[in-house]
Amino acid sequence: MIDTLLSFMKTVFSSYFAMLTVICGIFLSVIYPYLFISDSEYKTEYKIGKYIGYLYIFGSLFFFIITKLFG
Repeated sequence: MIDTLLSFMKTVFSSYFAMLTVICGIFLSVIYPYLFISDSEYKTEYKIGKYIGYLYIFGSLFFFIITKLFG
């Protein structure tokens, strides 16, 4: 069971995928809020975008490291 899960994670969380999600997370948490929604009245969407961007960055790096350690 765990072996199949790790083999699935190894195919999904490659270095290319981790790099793409980190780039998307940086764009979502740093660049996008300041360009489009920081001056407007959408404060909730600003917070959601920022935290989802951080989740992309740290989640993809976490699963990439787990895959490399145990895969």
